[in-house]
Amino acid sequence: MRAMPRWILLLVLAVTPASAAGVDADRDKISADVRRRLGITGPAGVSGPLTETDAVATALANSPAFDAALASLGVLRADLIEAGLLRNPRLGVLFPVGSKPFELLLQAPLESLIQRPARVRVAQAAIEQAGPALVQTGLDLARDVKLAHAELWLAQRRATLIAAMLENAAEIARLTAKKLEAGDGSRLEVTLAQADEAGLRETESRARAILDQARKRLLRLMNAPPPPGELRAAAEDRAASMSAQQDLVEAALSNRPDLRSAELTIRYATEKAGWEKKRFLLLGASFSAKEIGDKGVLSGPGLDIELPIFHRNQGQVAIAEAEIQRAVKNYAARRFQVALEVVEAEGGLRQAEAVIERLEKEVLPLAIESRRLVESALQSGDVSRLDLVMASRRELDVRLRILEAQAELRRARAQIERAIGRNL
Repeated sequence: MRAMPRWILLLVLAVTPASAAGVDADRDKISADVRRRLGITGPAGVSGPLTETDAVATALANSPAFDAALASLGVLRADLIEAGLLRNPRLGVLFPVGSKPFELLLQAPLESLIQRPARVRVAQAAIEQAGPALVQTGLDLARDVKLAHAELWLAQRRATLIAAMLENAAEIARLTAKKLEAGDGSRLEVTLAQADEAGLRETESRARAILDQARKRLLRLMNAPPPPGELRAAAEDRAASMSAQQDLVEAALSNRPDLRSAELTIRYATEKAGWEKKRFLLLGASFSAKEIGDKGVLSGPGLDIELPIFHRNQGQVAIAEAEIQRAVKNYAARRFQVALEVVEAEGGLRQAEAVIERLEKEVLPLAIESRRLVESALQSGDVSRLDLVMASRRELDVRLRILEAQAELRRARAQIERAIGRNL
Protein backbone atom coordinates (compact mmCIF):
# COMPACT_ATOMS: atom_id res chain seq x y z
CA MET A 1 0.00 0.00 0.00
CA ARG A 2 1.44 3.34 -1.08
CA ALA A 3 1.96 6.14 1.44
CA MET A 4 -0.86 8.70 1.77
CA PRO A 5 -0.03 11.86 -0.22
CA ARG A 6 1.14 14.87 1.78
CA TRP A 7 -1.67 17.14 0.56
CA ILE A 8 -4.25 14.70 1.86
CA LEU A 9 -2.61 14.79 5.28
CA LEU A 10 -2.73 18.59 5.30
CA LEU A 11 -6.48 18.53 4.71
CA VAL A 12 -6.95 16.28 7.71
CA LEU A 13 -5.23 18.76 10.08
CA ALA A 14 -7.64 20.82 12.17
CA VAL A 15 -7.59 24.57 11.92
CA THR A 16 -6.94 26.28 15.28
CA PRO A 17 -10.23 27.98 16.35
CA ALA A 18 -10.50 31.54 17.61
CA SER A 19 -10.04 31.89 21.35
CA ALA A 20 -13.11 32.49 23.50
CA ALA A 21 -10.97 34.74 25.68
CA GLY A 22 -11.73 37.49 23.18
CA VAL A 23 -15.20 37.87 24.76
CA ASP A 24 -13.78 39.50 27.89
CA ALA A 25 -11.66 41.82 25.78
CA ASP A 26 -14.74 42.79 23.75
CA ARG A 27 -16.74 43.52 26.91
CA ASP A 28 -13.96 45.61 28.40
CA LYS A 29 -13.57 47.57 25.17
CA ILE A 30 -17.29 48.34 24.96
CA SER A 31 -17.54 49.29 28.64
CA ALA A 32 -14.50 51.55 28.33
CA ASP A 33 -15.98 53.27 25.27
CA VAL A 34 -19.28 53.91 27.04
CA ARG A 35 -17.52 55.32 30.12
CA ARG A 36 -15.30 57.53 27.97
CA ARG A 37 -18.29 58.97 26.12
CA LEU A 38 -20.05 59.67 29.42
CA GLY A 39 -17.00 61.13 31.17
CA ILE A 40 -17.00 58.45 33.88
CA THR A 41 -13.65 58.04 35.59
CA GLY A 42 -14.42 56.94 39.14
CA PRO A 43 -15.88 53.72 40.56
CA ALA A 44 -19.58 53.03 40.96
CA GLY A 45 -21.33 53.39 44.30
CA VAL A 46 -24.35 54.79 46.16
CA SER A 47 -23.25 56.80 49.17
CA GLY A 48 -24.09 60.30 50.31
CA PRO A 49 -25.72 62.75 47.89
CA LEU A 50 -25.79 60.95 44.54
CA THR A 51 -24.50 62.81 41.49
CA GLU A 52 -25.74 62.08 37.99
CA THR A 53 -22.34 60.66 36.99
CA ASP A 54 -22.24 58.31 39.98
CA ALA A 55 -25.77 57.12 39.23
CA VAL A 56 -24.86 56.33 35.61
CA ALA A 57 -21.65 54.55 36.63
CA THR A 58 -23.58 52.41 39.13
CA ALA A 59 -26.24 51.50 36.58
CA LEU A 60 -23.67 50.48 33.97
CA ALA A 61 -21.91 48.28 36.52
CA ASN A 62 -25.06 46.64 37.90
CA SER A 63 -27.70 46.65 35.13
CA PRO A 64 -28.88 43.09 34.29
CA ALA A 65 -30.23 44.31 30.94
CA PHE A 66 -26.89 45.81 29.89
CA ASP A 67 -25.07 42.72 31.11
CA ALA A 68 -27.44 40.51 29.13
CA ALA A 69 -26.81 42.61 26.02
CA LEU A 70 -23.06 42.21 26.46
CA ALA A 71 -23.54 38.45 26.80
CA SER A 72 -24.48 38.32 23.12
CA LEU A 73 -20.78 38.81 22.39
CA GLY A 74 -20.18 35.27 23.60
CA VAL A 75 -22.57 33.94 20.98
CA LEU A 76 -20.88 35.96 18.24
CA ARG A 77 -17.44 34.79 19.34
CA ALA A 78 -18.72 31.22 19.27
CA ASP A 79 -19.96 31.83 15.71
CA LEU A 80 -16.44 33.00 14.83
CA ILE A 81 -15.00 29.80 16.26
CA GLU A 82 -17.52 27.78 14.26
CA ALA A 83 -16.68 29.72 11.10
CA GLY A 84 -12.99 28.87 11.50
CA LEU A 85 -13.52 25.12 11.78
CA LEU A 86 -13.26 22.68 8.89
CA ARG A 87 -15.61 19.83 8.27
CA ASN A 88 -14.26 16.47 9.36
CA PRO A 89 -13.11 14.04 6.67
CA ARG A 90 -15.12 10.88 6.14
CA LEU A 91 -13.64 7.42 6.20
CA GLY A 92 -15.39 4.46 4.63
CA VAL A 93 -14.07 0.90 4.99
CA LEU A 94 -15.38 -2.32 3.39
CA PHE A 95 -13.94 -5.32 5.18
CA PRO A 96 -12.92 -8.40 3.19
CA VAL A 97 -15.77 -10.76 4.06
CA GLY A 98 -16.25 -13.77 1.84
CA SER A 99 -15.42 -12.92 -1.73
CA LYS A 100 -15.68 -9.17 -1.13
CA PRO A 101 -12.25 -7.47 -1.39
CA PHE A 102 -10.93 -4.93 1.10
CA GLU A 103 -11.78 -1.34 0.16
CA LEU A 104 -11.05 2.01 1.87
CA LEU A 105 -12.30 5.47 0.90
CA LEU A 106 -11.17 8.68 2.62
CA GLN A 107 -13.02 11.87 1.66
CA ALA A 108 -12.15 15.44 2.69
CA PRO A 109 -14.50 18.38 1.87
CA LEU A 110 -12.33 20.90 0.03
CA GLU A 111 -15.14 23.48 -0.14
CA SER A 112 -14.93 23.79 3.64
CA LEU A 113 -11.30 24.88 3.30
CA ILE A 114 -11.95 27.12 0.29
CA GLN A 115 -14.91 28.90 1.88
CA ARG A 116 -13.32 29.26 5.32
CA PRO A 117 -11.87 32.79 4.75
CA ALA A 118 -15.28 34.07 3.63
CA ARG A 119 -17.03 32.46 6.61
CA VAL A 120 -14.52 33.99 9.01
CA ARG A 121 -14.91 37.44 7.44
CA VAL A 122 -18.69 37.24 7.84
CA ALA A 123 -18.38 36.21 11.51
CA GLN A 124 -15.83 38.95 12.20
CA ALA A 125 -18.07 41.53 10.52
CA ALA A 126 -20.94 40.44 12.77
CA ILE A 127 -18.79 41.06 15.87
CA GLU A 128 -17.68 44.46 14.59
CA GLN A 129 -21.29 45.41 13.83
CA ALA A 130 -22.46 44.36 17.30
CA GLY A 131 -19.89 46.44 19.17
CA PRO A 132 -21.27 49.93 18.38
CA ALA A 133 -24.83 48.66 18.86
CA LEU A 134 -23.93 47.58 22.40
CA VAL A 135 -22.27 50.93 23.07
CA GLN A 136 -25.56 52.56 22.06
CA THR A 137 -27.37 50.25 24.50
CA GLY A 138 -25.12 51.60 27.25
CA LEU A 139 -25.82 55.20 26.20
CA ASP A 140 -29.56 54.53 26.19
CA LEU A 141 -29.30 53.17 29.74
CA ALA A 142 -27.31 56.27 30.74
CA ARG A 143 -30.02 58.50 29.26
CA ASP A 144 -32.71 56.70 31.28
CA VAL A 145 -30.67 57.05 34.48
CA LYS A 146 -30.07 60.75 33.83
CA LEU A 147 -33.80 61.31 33.35
CA ALA A 148 -34.57 59.39 36.56
CA HIS A 149 -31.91 61.37 38.42
CA ALA A 150 -33.43 64.62 37.13
CA GLU A 151 -36.88 63.49 38.31
CA LEU A 152 -35.52 62.74 41.79
CA TRP A 153 -33.71 66.09 41.87
CA LEU A 154 -36.95 67.85 40.91
CA ALA A 155 -39.08 65.82 43.34
CA GLN A 156 -36.79 66.69 46.26
CA ARG A 157 -36.81 70.42 45.65
CA ARG A 158 -40.45 70.49 44.64
CA ALA A 159 -41.47 68.78 47.89
CA THR A 160 -39.48 71.36 49.86
CA LEU A 161 -41.05 74.30 48.01
CA ILE A 162 -44.56 72.89 48.27
CA ALA A 163 -44.07 72.40 52.03
CA ALA A 164 -43.11 76.09 52.26
CA MET A 165 -46.13 77.04 50.11
CA LEU A 166 -48.41 74.97 52.36
CA GLU A 167 -47.07 76.73 55.42
CA ASN A 168 -47.67 80.00 53.60
CA ALA A 169 -51.24 78.99 52.66
CA ALA A 170 -51.99 77.96 56.23
CA GLU A 171 -50.80 81.38 57.41
CA ILE A 172 -53.01 83.08 54.80
CA ALA A 173 -56.03 81.03 55.92
CA ARG A 174 -55.35 81.87 59.56
CA LEU A 175 -54.92 85.60 58.90
CA THR A 176 -57.98 85.71 56.64
CA ALA A 177 -60.12 84.06 59.33
CA LYS A 178 -58.75 86.48 61.91
CA LYS A 179 -59.55 89.38 59.59
CA LEU A 180 -63.14 88.13 59.27
CA GLU A 181 -63.46 87.88 63.05
CA ALA A 182 -62.40 91.52 63.28
CA GLY A 183 -65.22 92.40 60.89
CA ASP A 184 -62.87 93.37 58.04
CA GLY A 185 -63.31 90.77 55.32
CA SER A 186 -65.75 88.33 53.81
CA ARG A 187 -66.69 84.73 54.23
CA LEU A 188 -65.74 84.16 50.57
CA GLU A 189 -62.14 85.21 51.21
CA VAL A 190 -61.94 82.81 54.15
CA THR A 191 -63.42 79.95 52.10
CA LEU A 192 -61.02 80.56 49.19
CA ALA A 193 -58.04 80.65 51.54
CA GLN A 194 -59.12 77.44 53.25
CA ALA A 195 -59.69 75.75 49.88
CA ASP A 196 -56.22 76.83 48.79
CA GLU A 197 -54.72 75.36 51.95
CA ALA A 198 -56.63 72.10 51.51
CA GLY A 199 -55.50 71.84 47.89
CA LEU A 200 -51.89 72.39 48.85
CA ARG A 201 -52.13 69.72 51.54
CA GLU A 202 -53.21 67.25 48.89
CA THR A 203 -50.45 68.53 46.60
CA GLU A 204 -47.88 68.07 49.35
CA SER A 205 -49.06 64.51 49.95
CA ARG A 206 -48.79 63.77 46.23
CA ALA A 207 -45.34 65.41 46.10
CA ARG A 208 -44.10 63.10 48.87
CA ALA A 209 -45.47 60.08 46.99
CA ILE A 210 -43.80 61.25 43.76
CA LEU A 211 -40.53 61.71 45.66
CA ASP A 212 -40.75 58.17 47.01
CA GLN A 213 -41.46 56.75 43.56
CA ALA A 214 -38.58 58.74 42.04
CA ARG A 215 -36.18 57.25 44.60
CA LYS A 216 -37.41 53.72 43.90
CA ARG A 217 -37.19 54.16 40.12
CA LEU A 218 -33.62 55.42 40.25
CA LEU A 219 -32.61 52.58 42.58
CA ARG A 220 -34.23 50.06 40.22
CA LEU A 221 -32.36 51.46 37.22
CA MET A 222 -29.09 51.31 39.16
CA ASN A 223 -30.00 47.85 40.53
CA ALA A 224 -28.61 49.02 43.86
CA PRO A 225 -29.86 48.58 47.45
CA PRO A 226 -31.11 51.67 49.29
CA PRO A 227 -28.38 53.58 51.14
CA PRO A 228 -28.49 53.80 54.95
CA GLY A 229 -30.21 57.19 54.80
CA GLU A 230 -32.60 58.65 52.23
CA LEU A 231 -31.32 58.63 48.67
CA ARG A 232 -30.81 62.22 47.57
CA ALA A 233 -29.87 63.50 44.14
CA ALA A 234 -27.06 66.04 44.10
CA ALA A 235 -26.66 68.65 41.41
CA GLU A 236 -23.49 68.73 39.33
CA ASP A 237 -21.79 71.76 37.87
CA ARG A 238 -21.86 70.71 34.25
CA ALA A 239 -22.38 74.03 32.54
CA ALA A 240 -21.20 73.81 28.97
CA SER A 241 -21.45 76.09 25.98
CA MET A 242 -23.80 74.72 23.36
CA SER A 243 -22.72 74.45 19.76
CA ALA A 244 -24.90 75.53 16.88
CA GLN A 245 -27.59 73.09 15.78
CA GLN A 246 -25.76 72.11 12.58
CA ASP A 247 -22.57 71.45 14.53
CA LEU A 248 -24.52 69.21 16.89
CA VAL A 249 -26.02 67.30 13.97
CA GLU A 250 -22.57 66.78 12.46
CA ALA A 251 -21.23 65.66 15.83
CA ALA A 252 -24.06 63.14 16.12
CA LEU A 253 -23.49 61.79 12.62
CA SER A 254 -19.83 61.19 13.44
CA ASN A 255 -20.27 59.99 17.05
CA ARG A 256 -23.49 57.99 17.27
CA PRO A 257 -22.56 54.33 17.76
CA ASP A 258 -25.88 53.03 16.45
CA LEU A 259 -25.21 54.88 13.18
CA ARG A 260 -21.78 53.25 13.03
CA SER A 261 -23.45 49.91 13.67
CA ALA A 262 -25.85 50.53 10.78
CA GLU A 263 -22.87 51.34 8.58
CA LEU A 264 -21.10 48.12 9.59
CA THR A 265 -24.30 46.18 8.91
CA ILE A 266 -23.83 47.06 5.24
CA ARG A 267 -20.35 45.54 5.37
CA TYR A 268 -21.68 42.46 7.13
CA ALA A 269 -24.41 42.01 4.53
CA THR A 270 -21.88 42.48 1.71
CA GLU A 271 -19.52 39.88 3.17
CA LYS A 272 -22.40 37.46 3.60
CA ALA A 273 -23.52 37.97 0.00
CA GLY A 274 -19.99 37.23 -1.22
CA TRP A 275 -19.94 34.04 0.82
CA GLU A 276 -23.35 32.91 -0.44
CA LYS A 277 -22.16 33.29 -4.04
CA LYS A 278 -19.43 30.72 -3.36
CA ARG A 279 -21.49 28.21 -1.46
CA PHE A 280 -22.75 26.39 -4.55
CA LEU A 281 -19.28 24.91 -5.07
CA LEU A 282 -19.13 21.48 -3.42
CA LEU A 283 -15.70 19.99 -3.97
CA GLY A 284 -14.15 17.09 -2.17
CA ALA A 285 -10.78 15.33 -2.29
CA SER A 286 -10.73 11.58 -1.91
CA PHE A 287 -8.23 8.84 -1.37
CA SER A 288 -9.19 5.32 -2.33
CA ALA A 289 -7.48 2.03 -1.50
CA LYS A 290 -8.82 -1.28 -2.83
CA GLU A 291 -7.61 -4.85 -2.90
CA ILE A 292 -7.52 -6.16 -6.47
CA GLY A 293 -6.75 -9.83 -6.85
CA ASP A 294 -3.08 -10.77 -7.06
CA LYS A 295 -2.08 -7.13 -7.48
CA GLY A 296 -2.64 -6.46 -3.77
CA VAL A 297 -3.98 -3.18 -2.48
CA LEU A 298 -3.94 -0.33 -4.96
CA SER A 299 -4.54 3.27 -3.94
CA GLY A 300 -4.83 6.71 -5.46
CA PRO A 301 -6.35 10.16 -5.09
CA GLY A 302 -9.56 11.49 -6.62
CA LEU A 303 -12.05 14.35 -6.66
CA ASP A 304 -15.75 14.59 -5.84
CA ILE A 305 -17.49 17.51 -7.55
CA GLU A 306 -21.17 18.43 -7.39
CA LEU A 307 -22.07 19.79 -10.81
CA PRO A 308 -23.93 23.14 -10.42
CA ILE A 309 -26.41 22.51 -13.22
CA PHE A 310 -29.76 23.07 -11.52
CA HIS A 311 -28.79 24.82 -8.33
CA ARG A 312 -26.23 27.58 -7.78
CA ASN A 313 -27.58 28.80 -4.39
CA GLN A 314 -29.62 31.47 -6.21
CA GLY A 315 -32.17 31.73 -3.41
CA GLN A 316 -29.69 32.52 -0.65
CA VAL A 317 -27.77 34.86 -2.94
CA ALA A 318 -30.97 36.80 -3.67
CA ILE A 319 -31.75 36.99 0.05
CA ALA A 320 -28.23 38.24 0.80
CA GLU A 321 -28.42 40.90 -1.90
CA ALA A 322 -31.80 42.02 -0.56
CA GLU A 323 -30.20 42.26 2.89
CA ILE A 324 -27.61 44.62 1.41
CA GLN A 325 -30.33 46.87 0.02
CA ARG A 326 -32.19 46.80 3.32
CA ALA A 327 -29.01 47.65 5.23
CA VAL A 328 -28.37 50.60 2.92
CA LYS A 329 -31.92 51.89 3.36
CA ASN A 330 -31.75 51.39 7.13
CA TYR A 331 -28.52 53.37 7.25
CA ALA A 332 -30.10 56.26 5.38
CA ALA A 333 -33.17 56.12 7.63
CA ARG A 334 -30.96 56.04 10.73
CA ARG A 335 -29.04 59.13 9.57
CA PHE A 336 -32.34 60.96 9.11
CA GLN A 337 -33.57 59.82 12.54
CA VAL A 338 -30.33 60.86 14.25
CA ALA A 339 -30.52 64.35 12.76
CA LEU A 340 -34.19 64.62 13.77
CA GLU A 341 -33.43 63.55 17.36
CA VAL A 342 -30.69 66.17 17.63
CA VAL A 343 -32.94 68.92 16.29
CA GLU A 344 -35.79 68.02 18.66
CA ALA A 345 -33.52 67.65 21.70
CA GLU A 346 -31.69 70.90 20.91
CA GLY A 347 -35.00 72.69 20.52
CA GLY A 348 -36.18 71.45 23.92
CA LEU A 349 -32.92 72.51 25.55
CA ARG A 350 -33.00 76.00 24.01
CA GLN A 351 -36.61 76.45 25.07
CA ALA A 352 -35.85 75.43 28.66
CA GLU A 353 -32.89 77.82 28.74
CA ALA A 354 -35.10 80.66 27.47
CA VAL A 355 -37.77 79.96 30.11
CA ILE A 356 -35.20 79.91 32.90
CA GLU A 357 -33.57 83.12 31.70
CA ARG A 358 -36.92 84.92 31.48
CA LEU A 359 -38.07 83.75 34.90
CA GLU A 360 -34.75 84.48 36.62
CA LYS A 361 -34.07 87.83 34.98
CA GLU A 362 -37.56 89.27 34.62
CA VAL A 363 -40.20 87.53 36.74
CA LEU A 364 -38.32 86.52 39.89
CA PRO A 365 -36.73 89.96 40.48
CA LEU A 366 -40.18 91.52 40.30
CA ALA A 367 -41.57 89.01 42.79
CA ILE A 368 -38.66 89.59 45.17
CA GLU A 369 -38.95 93.37 44.87
CA SER A 370 -42.70 93.15 45.45
CA ARG A 371 -42.14 91.18 48.65
CA ARG A 372 -39.51 93.65 49.85
CA LEU A 373 -41.81 96.59 49.21
CA VAL A 374 -44.59 94.89 51.15
CA GLU A 375 -42.14 94.25 54.02
CA SER A 376 -41.25 97.95 54.09
CA ALA A 377 -44.90 98.93 53.93
CA LEU A 378 -45.68 96.54 56.76
CA GLN A 379 -43.13 98.24 59.00
CA SER A 380 -44.79 101.59 58.36
CA GLY A 381 -48.24 100.13 58.97
CA ASP A 382 -49.53 100.68 55.42
CA VAL A 383 -50.28 97.00 54.78
CA SER A 384 -51.22 93.96 56.84
CA ARG A 385 -49.36 90.76 57.59
CA LEU A 386 -51.68 89.02 55.13
CA ASP A 387 -50.32 91.15 52.26
CA LEU A 388 -46.77 90.09 53.09
CA VAL A 389 -47.70 86.43 53.24
CA MET A 390 -49.44 86.66 49.86
CA ALA A 391 -46.40 88.44 48.36
CA SER A 392 -44.19 85.66 49.67
CA ARG A 393 -46.56 83.13 48.11
CA ARG A 394 -46.15 84.77 44.69
CA GLU A 395 -42.38 84.54 45.03
CA LEU A 396 -42.63 80.84 45.93
CA ASP A 397 -44.81 80.25 42.87
CA VAL A 398 -42.13 81.79 40.63
CA ARG A 399 -39.38 79.75 42.27
CA LEU A 400 -41.39 76.59 41.69
CA ARG A 401 -41.74 77.46 38.00
CA ILE A 402 -37.97 78.04 37.80
CA LEU A 403 -37.34 74.70 39.47
CA GLU A 404 -39.57 72.89 36.98
CA ALA A 405 -37.85 74.67 34.08
CA GLN A 406 -34.45 73.63 35.45
CA ALA A 407 -35.61 70.03 35.62
CA GLU A 408 -36.82 70.31 32.03
CA LEU A 409 -33.37 71.62 31.10
CA ARG A 410 -31.77 68.57 32.72
CA ARG A 411 -34.12 66.27 30.80
CA ALA A 412 -33.36 68.04 27.54
CA ARG A 413 -29.64 67.84 28.19
CA ALA A 414 -29.91 64.08 28.83
CA GLN A 415 -31.76 63.69 25.53
CA ILE A 416 -29.29 65.76 23.53
CA GLU A 417 -26.31 63.93 25.03
CA ARG A 418 -27.87 60.67 23.99
CA ALA A 419 -28.65 62.18 20.58
CA ILE A 420 -25.02 63.15 19.90
CA GLY A 421 -23.57 60.01 21.46
CA ARG A 422 -21.49 61.63 24.21
CA ASN A 423 -21.67 64.09 27.11
CA LEU A 424 -21.66 67.78 26.37
